[in-house]
Amino acid sequence: MNKGKLLDILLERTTLDEIDHMLFDLDVPTGEFTGPQSKKIRSLILYLEKRNRLNEIPDWIKENRTDIDLTAVLAAPDDGPMEPIITDGPAQDKGSGQNSAVWIAAITTVIAAAITGLLTIFSDDIRCLVVECGEEPEPNPVVVTPTDEPIIIVADDSATDTPVPTATVTPDLAATAEFEASQSGTATAEAELNAIATQEEATKQAILEVNKREVALDKLINQEIQSGNARDLAGLLDLMSPTIEIVSRNGTPGDVSDDLFFNGYEGASEFYTNFFALDWEAYSLENVEATVEGDEAIITHDGTISDGTLFPDRVTYKLRYANDEWLITNIEVGTLP
Repeated sequence: MNKGKLLDILLERTTLDEIDHMLFDLDVPTGEFTGPQSKKIRSLILYLEKRNRLNEIPDWIKENRTDIDLTAVLAAPDDGPMEPIITDGPAQDKGSGQNSAVWIAAITTVIAAAITGLLTIFSDDIRCLVVECGEEPEPNPVVVTPTDEPIIIVADDSATDTPVPTATVTPDLAATAEFEASQSGTATAEAELNAIATQEEATKQAILEVNKREVALDKLINQEIQSGNARDLAGLLDLMSPTIEIVSRNGTPGDVSDDLFFNGYEGASEFYTNFFALDWEAYSLENVEATVEGDEAIITHDGTISDGTLFPDRVTYKLRYANDEWLITNIEVGTLP
């Protein structure tokens, strides 16, 4: 089998929903297959190839997509192991980073030189705007050292005859630190509140989604019983996936030689037509139980009560949730002798 051609045909002729149905029907752990359709198909081929189950894909196509011809794929020579999926990100261009650093350094140097030149040219004019032009004394350097003691600032009055008063500034370092801490604490508290609100909203939405799915599942069970009692074949088929598979074990679950399979809408129609032909007026289900796990569910019951008489059996329904509705993908009956 040519796996490359198989991949191309599945990409071209199937949908993502059909691939999900295939994963479910082949009992493949769907949690391991995420991403777009191409990645799912490649992962499925790799998974089945490692387990010598690759022929199950053509078998599924033959049963569920009769319009797809895999003769050329099966006849083509094996193209060897399929390359694994590589998800590494693109490599970084170290050279471009070094060139960028050189350009930034060069531009910075040019700008600094330009600013220095401008300050040199206009320094005299700037000084004349601030003080009376003339010979200026050399300014005394001011050194500021952090301290808790009052800071005394004395202006230089050597250039004027008017005495300049002394100003005393007392820094409140503790108050400054407390204010900065309060601002930081406020921002942290707001971030935590936002995170809590986001988590609560997500939890609320998850609960609503679970409730919606449970209500939809109860509705499907009731509809199945109502349609069955009304002998409404169209109503029953509306509850089923196009790839529905019904298996009758004929009371011998350990012996597969007498199992009967009813596939697709055509097979389901045959199964329920035979059921409708039996002599009964009305029926109900005994001990119905449902288990929901994400997008999949299982419903079981212990037989039917027809016209007041219990006919024991262990019936199992498998369902998949998609597009806001549950659809039955598999039914197994006749598991009790």
